[in-house]
Amino acid sequence: MAYLPGFKIETKVVGVTFEGRQMVVAQLRAGEGVLLRREPFNPYDSNAISVEREAGEQIGYIDKCLAAKVAPEFDKNGDSVHAIVKEITGGYDAYSNRGVIIEFTVPQPHQLQNSVEADDQLSNYTNSIGIKFVLVPSGTFKMGVLHDIKDDPSASDYYAEFTNENYEGFTVEITRPFWIGECPVTQKQWQAVMGDNPSCFKGPDKPVENVCWEDVQIFIDRLNQMENTDTYRLPTEAE
Repeated sequence: MAYLPGFKIETKVVGVTFEGRQMVVAQLRAGEGVLLRREPFNPYDSNAISVEREAGEQIGYIDKCLAAKVAPEFDKNGDSVHAIVKEITGGYDAYSNRGVIIEFTVPQPHQLQNSVEADDQLSNYTNSIGIKFVLVPSGTFKMGVLHDIKDDPSASDYYAEFTNENYEGFTVEITRPFWIGECPVTQKQWQAVMGDNPSCFKGPDKPVENVCWEDVQIFIDRLNQMENTDTYRLPTEAE
């Protein structure tokens, strides 16, 4: 999985005890800005992301597994991203090495920040269990009941409660792009996370059914744990 644009990530910097980097770490303070710089030609890891002070002094690296997930987004947006030092750990005595925890946001391509339609490369995304997502750009749309429904004899009595103004709908603003599942979660995908398949109408590629809201919340929690994130959730009514 590649982390999606706009996600905030808090992570420990690795490699801070090598090559005299503890001297650099000792000068850091919580709240200080640092740079994350891609090293695509690193001989040991083509996904490497170096953590450096603004002056260029190296602090360490992003964990290899995390770097592999976010490097594609770095490459789309440029080779460096700003981060913040959240905490300095350790260093309590002469025998305790210091550690560094940073927070950064997965870079968001410029065309998304400017609310311009994303290109084909960014408009589709597939996660680690095969769920396909499509990108919904920011913007506005009309939400509500169509005006002419009040004259429809098949309309529910529910709509009779609306005034004429309500029938025109109301404007909803999506302030930032988001990804939403292209299709319902399949039984195969559900089983990959939950370990069982409660569906009555079996078929690995059929939608999972016979689940309740509480089951879905457990599925989301476990999927977030599997992919080391907290960004999976159910969509809102407007979304």
